Amino acid sequence: METETISGWRAVELLWPLNDMFRARLPEIRRLAYDPAFEPEADAAIEAYADAPEAGTWKNLSLGAWRVLLERHQQALAVAALYEAQGRPVMTVPAGFSEDVLRVGLMLDGLLRMKLPRPPADRSRLQLPPEPPGRPARGH
Repeated sequence: METETISGWRAVELLWPLNDMFRARLPEIRRLAYDPAFEPEADAAIEAYADAPEAGTWKNLSLGAWRVLLERHQQALAVAALYEAQGRPVMTVPAGFSEDVLRVGLMLDGLLRMKLPRPPADRSRLQLPPEPPGRPARGH
């Protein structure tokens, strides 16, 4: 079976479109403190998105669940950037999946029931740029 390795940078590119889902709610959720009580709702939201990967899947989520998802998303992007800097792949998958399927796979593997690698950050000043930053230069 042919496989595809998902690099850290490729993971950033695949997860980046989720920013559009957060952008509309950002003024409401970025000032909220992270509350672990909303983690089960966030997990259910990820599972629902896997079944129907569209922005409308999350339209009825509480703001607390949105905040948990935002924190997980931001930390997943940071972890993917770290993996890229270390030259480590994020995951290996069968070749030929669409970007949407790969995105859902990354969400199920990395965001679902995510144990945050860092304490939740103050996201009150968070801005979501429309495009990912340029591909990082790799030292040799």
